[in-house]
Amino acid sequence: MQCQHYLSSHGRRAVTVQTLSYGMQVMQMQIITTRYETIHRRKPRGYRLWYFQMPDGLTFSYAGTYARAKQAATVQAMRRCRHNQVAIQVCA
Repeated sequence: MQCQHYLSSHGRRAVTVQTLSYGMQVMQMQIITTRYETIHRRKPRGYRLWYFQMPDGLTFSYAGTYARAKQAATVQAMRRCRHNQVAIQVCA
């Protein structure tokens, strides 16, 4: 799996595009942290039990650092969804 960061057409936000080695599927993955930042008044970080709202409505949980949890949630979203653009919500 390869990750590359591109600027969107507005030039303000980076969009992560990941290419799977099996099937060469290209997806734009967005991790939305608005709800978390509103409640906790900071960006997600550190070690804890993380919850992610998947595009199909199910909740994915992961105990560990935010970086590892985000990576695991991205892999789960790729397995579950076959769309070109996928958005994952970080739950508080």
